[in-house]
Amino acid sequence: LTNTAPYLIIYAERFDTVDVSANERTEANGRIRLNGTTDLIEGASEGYIRKASGDQDCILSGVAIYNATAGDTIDLRFYRGDNSTSGTVNRVPDFGGVQIIELDAADDFATYRTTAANNLASTEANVSNWTNDQEETGFSRTTDTVTITTAGRYLMVFSGATSEAGILRLGATVFLERGTTEVTGVRGYSHMRGTDGNQNGAISFAAIVDVSASDTFTLRS
Repeated sequence: LTNTAPYLIIYAERFDTVDVSANERTEANGRIRLNGTTDLIEGASEGYIRKASGDQDCILSGVAIYNATAGDTIDLRFYRGDNSTSGTVNRVPDFGGVQIIELDAADDFATYRTTAANNLASTEANVSNWTNDQEETGFSRTTDTVTITTAGRYLMVFSGATSEAGILRLGATVFLERGTTEVTGVRGYSHMRGTDGNQNGAISFAAIVDVSASDTFTLRS
């Protein structure tokens, strides 16, 4: 990356298998790797293959905004997270790709991250344990809620990794609320099966949201 600036990184890749033996389950994971050594939590992705009824492929997609230092390098890293020993999972050539867009450093930004895990339950609740990475003019966080001072159109990006230690079928979802109303279409989902070590997932979304002055936003799960 040439400049010290925020960059929007969007990628997608397709993986498949021709193996259908024993109805195995496999899991593909994707990460954005910084400077050849560090996997960013931002931009995490995951895909699940059941190997039954023709379910033999998955698509991984990830999105992140990364505040780069000039000279930083990024790579996309993909790996298996399951323990199945049946068959192989391969990247489909000429399908996916990556887009990298330098954003205007003069714009105001806010980035937040969680400092501890959130245990997702069947009852909806706020995503919690937030800390400020970067909070410039026009943004203010109080506990789980962010207030945006100035009206306009804002790019909002979320990504996070999920996991479960058992063998149950579990789904996790995160969505954006304005006040107490869900913002239409701004929702991410992750499925974890557990069997054959498929215990990891990833949730992400990116959206352009019309914001009125002093709107408040909360992530819910």
